[in-house]
Formats: sequence, C-alpha cells, structure tokens
Amino acid sequence: HMVLVDNDDPEGSMSGTYEEIGPWETSTAPGHSTLAETLESGISPFAYGTTRYAWASPGGTSIARFVPRIPQSGYYSVSVSYAASPNRVTDALFRVVHPGTTTSIRVNQRSHGSTWVRLGTFYFEEGLNPERGAVELVSDSDVSDGTLVVSADAVKFGGGMGVLRRG
Repeated sequence: HMVLVDNDDPEGSMSGTYEEIGPWETSTAPGHSTLAETLESGISPFAYGTTRYAWASPGGTSIARFVPRIPQSGYYSVSVSYAASPNRVTDALFRVVHPGTTTSIRVNQRSHGSTWVRLGTFYFEEGLNPERGAVELVSDSDVSDGTLVVSADAVKFGGGMGVLRRG
C-alpha cells in the first residue's frame, strides 16, 4: 500500500488530510504533485506542485500536519519531501505520531530536496486518526537569527508501484 499526503491536496480526497497550525506561506520553490496520469520517463512529479514554508526559531510553534488514511493496519515506510535551499534549517523537526508514541527526527533541509527522504518504518492502524497516525513538521530549530525557514511539501506512507512509465 502507498498513501501520499500532499500540501496541494488539503482535503486529501482519499489519501488523508493536510493542515497547518500557525503562520505558513507558499514558497516559490516547486514541490511534489500527485498527477492523475501516468508519468512518462523524464518527467518529475516534484516539479508540478507547491511547497510551504514557516520561519524557524527555537521553540517554534508552526506545524504542518500530514494525516494519512491508512488502508490496512501494518508497518509503513515513511518518507518526506521538501524544497532544499541554503536558507533552510539543518535541523528540521519531523515528529512521527504512531500508536502509543511519537518519534522525533531531525533532517537537514539544505540538501536532498525534491525527492523522498526516508524517516524510518513505523506501525500505523487502519483509518484516519491524527492522534495515532500523522507526521508533523514543526518550525522548531536551534537557529536564532530569524533568517532560516522549514519547508513542507508531501509525506509518503508505504511503497507501492508508483505512476512512472518506463520504456
């Protein structure tokens, strides 16, 4: 199974929901988009959507929350997408909320943008439940000069076959 939750699809049709707490702005950097058609070779799904950003600070409180609609209880690989840039933090805080606990992971957003960056594999229960299944990006960072941001784009839960046509 594969579930994609994208900032460009806040209502989530069938995949889940995206929501923001605190101030977020639309970036000029492109981001992931779940296109309806199959992608031909040479076309990147990371060039057709938008990304969002929030100013980072110690104890920052802006949150981008990606809540998946899990089709079947089980273990899912979790990967995030964001726009990399020199004005991104080197310690973006992602919190993976899964049954019974929350796992915090820091990611350097100055590199590996416009692709999937794997956070790990976690157990999720079937359904849509933000208290037991979500990924949150928090604007908390050790940076204190007011010039850096965190970037939010999309989260992928699970694997799947994808939508790329090769050959």
